[in-house]
Amino acid sequence: MPGLKLSSLIVLPNLEITHVRSFKRFIYIDCKTKLKRAPCPHCSSDKVYIHQYCERTLKDTLVRGRLQILKLKTKRYRCRNCHKTFNEKVPGILPGKRLTERMQREISWSCENFADLKKVRKHTSCGSKTIYQRFYKQLELKQRMRDKTPWPKTIGIDEHGFMKNKKRGHRDFVTMIVDYNNSRPRELLPTRSSVDLQVMLKHIPGRENVKNVTMDLSGTYRSFVKDFFPNAEITADHFHVVRLLHPTINRMRKEITGDKRKHPLRKMLLKNGFKLKVFERKAIERWLEDHPDLKEVYMAKEALHRLYRCRGYNKARRCMVKILDWLAYSKVKELKRLRKTLMNWKNEILNFFKTRITNAKTEGFNNVAKSIIKRAYGFRNFANYRLRVLNA
Repeated sequence: MPGLKLSSLIVLPNLEITHVRSFKRFIYIDCKTKLKRAPCPHCSSDKVYIHQYCERTLKDTLVRGRLQILKLKTKRYRCRNCHKTFNEKVPGILPGKRLTERMQREISWSCENFADLKKVRKHTSCGSKTIYQRFYKQLELKQRMRDKTPWPKTIGIDEHGFMKNKKRGHRDFVTMIVDYNNSRPRELLPTRSSVDLQVMLKHIPGRENVKNVTMDLSGTYRSFVKDFFPNAEITADHFHVVRLLHPTINRMRKEITGDKRKHPLRKMLLKNGFKLKVFERKAIERWLEDHPDLKEVYMAKEALHRLYRCRGYNKARRCMVKILDWLAYSKVKELKRLRKTLMNWKNEILNFFKTRITNAKTEGFNNVAKSIIKRAYGFRNFANYRLRVLNA
């Protein structure tokens, strides 16, 4: 028939088309295999003969929005040596499956590009269960290939909420590790424990490749990095450092003005004073004159901002020493607590002036993960959630 040559370019290469017919949005293709006789998979003998013919009905990929239905005639062989039977293997079609591998990839593409399951069902003409299983199977195959790649030079670590634990009443958190060199999530783990993280990540090769790790001020993650990555230098994210005093400023401001969200000083007190206009700085200074404790906390917050305006490691180190000396004379308990935190994280904070690495990429992928949870209205299965995030 005239359309036979064109159809032969559409179906799998090892198939020979015998008849083509179409009905509505389906194309029915009768075909048979062109494969040579394969040796027996049981005893490796090449003394085999055709035992019988079998017919398989398969869904293949779409052509101009029309689904291909293959009526495939395959051979079943019998071995003269061991007298066992076996089916011939067709490349592109897995044994016992009713979908070709091309169709499975089509389902995966549809799930990633369509807004809801109803549109995917209409596009692929497959049921919800089939779409669900094939989609996550394809994501798992992609992730297996990525798991073999070694660790990169720079990574970021952070956590975000996953779901509420109904038994214990608290929210479960997951740890995200981001590959900064390739700009993608590297791993997602359902724990924040240092020991558990080491056990779950030991299969990935190349721990010695990691030179830089950026994170927030988390003691758990710091101990994990020191134990697991022997050559890594930890950089504390500057955003988490400058906002250490924000809760204290908010609490002290509420004690004075009350919890007024529209109060003009609410955002001005938290903003970097270097970026404020002249009249705004003067207004804050006049208002703080009547509140000495809040003024001292505000000056400490501004000192942290000045620290990150330093150029070079040596200038930043001298500025850090001055801040610590000044905080030592303070009688405000929040500033004493701040000094202990800065002393504990001094090296990690100063490493920022060597590497200039922030946790921005990690926070960005955290937002992507949260949007995935919102679109799915929550996940019950962490394995599926992990695959969705790592392949986002």
